Amino acid sequence: MYYSATNERPIFLSWPLPENIGVERISMYPNTPWTWHFLGLNPAYQCPPAFGYLDDVSSWAYWRDRSIPEKTDRARADPHDFQLVECYSTDGPAGTNGHEATDIKASAGTPVYAAAGGKVAGWNIYGLYTMLMLKHCLGGVWDENNACVGGQQWYTTYMHINLAREFRVLNEDVARGTQIATVYDQTLNSHLHFEVGLDKRLYANFVNPWGRDQAPWDGCMWQERARCPYPDPAVERTAWLDASATLSIREAGLNSPWVSQAQGLVQIGLAGRRVALLDRDGTLLIKEGSLSEVWVRQPGRFRAFQLAGRRIAAIDTRGDLQVKAGLYDDWLLLARQVRAVSLSANRVGFVNTAGDLYVQEDGPAAGWVFERHAVRAFQLTDHRVAVLDAAGDLDVKDDSLVAAWVRVSTRVRAFQVSDRRIAVLDENGNLMIKEGDLSARWTGVASRVRAFEFTDARLVFLDEGGVLWSQDGSRPGWWNKIFLPGLQDFQLNGPG
Repeated sequence: MYYSATNERPIFLSWPLPENIGVERISMYPNTPWTWHFLGLNPAYQCPPAFGYLDDVSSWAYWRDRSIPEKTDRARADPHDFQLVECYSTDGPAGTNGHEATDIKASAGTPVYAAAGGKVAGWNIYGLYTMLMLKHCLGGVWDENNACVGGQQWYTTYMHINLAREFRVLNEDVARGTQIATVYDQTLNSHLHFEVGLDKRLYANFVNPWGRDQAPWDGCMWQERARCPYPDPAVERTAWLDASATLSIREAGLNSPWVSQAQGLVQIGLAGRRVALLDRDGTLLIKEGSLSEVWVRQPGRFRAFQLAGRRIAAIDTRGDLQVKAGLYDDWLLLARQVRAVSLSANRVGFVNTAGDLYVQEDGPAAGWVFERHAVRAFQLTDHRVAVLDAAGDLDVKDDSLVAAWVRVSTRVRAFQVSDRRIAVLDENGNLMIKEGDLSARWTGVASRVRAFEFTDARLVFLDEGGVLWSQDGSRPGWWNKIFLPGLQDFQLNGPG
């Protein structure tokens, strides 16, 4: 559990969840009227959603909320297939006040653990509606009357459980991670109702338990970031280069693109509020912030680069891999005889000239981890590593670097991965995408595709006729057709 004086909302990190569910990536929907209105729920009452992990998809017909369209009900919340299932209230008729919790789909008998250390604040023994309420004193201490002093009191509630007898004692101490119950048997509908809130259990006190939003656009659904009330225009940047060596960059809010002559470019990069260019002479130029800012020339001669957050990785003309923490920091030499590099916020990986892949996580002190021989191409994120071999087979591992490789596709010509999406272009020019975990189904997107790019909020591909097609969000069929005569290269904004 993380708490500091500058972070009023704690992030509860010890979850009553099955091990295969990612702790830090549950529920991307914050508690805002905009979100609930978009989801077709009750905007006036800010009805929070319920999410369930569908271990068995055959239970969907029972689990889903038939009062809203199925496509809305199937709105993806994160890469582990959490689904919007129902909007109801524990404090009044359905839809009146909202559902003050996240419903976590779990089989009957699944252990339920305390999400944080605290004391028993109350319980209710009533069959299906049996619950336990814990109170937590963050930043303070309990006094002799079991009141929170010098800190902030929070609560967590666990419902639809079989509650152990030893926790039916008021003010009993409960350590984080203690098993307090098991999930009640509701056959196909078995799940844990899990709440987080301030002070005491009350609808008005309910808060999003996943932590404070980090940026303006994070207050909206990740699939539809363009619909956010106050998006950062830079996150919607698209760059393209035409046959006349004209570089154009368009961002949200601009009536016309920023345009510049750009002879001899070999790579374009966009990430957050940064733009980077590499020319055939090995000159690397980067600007950050407004497109009107000046270019900052990076010392050295390079043949490839990657941007992620504030970090920059580059391979120089000698094959040395260098990384810097920020635009004005010094380069740090990481490896020699490097053929390709991939960078994320907390990882960096490279393939050497012999085709061996190495990955480093959490800084140089952690050392390099050998991953694979005979690598044709690769990409990594903070939670995934993807490798394409000489036969065109694509293998991916999720989360930990010690996780097993999973064969996700064969006969692959090109691919791209994020923490939520995987896209492949096969040898026949068919573009397919899967959203969610590695077991999710592939969805055909288009045929006769020459090239593609995606972020978690956008997908763009170039067809064999030279037409660029763009889709915002995750709603299949909503395509924008863009004619850019003489298009040579294009790039979407990556993670910033």
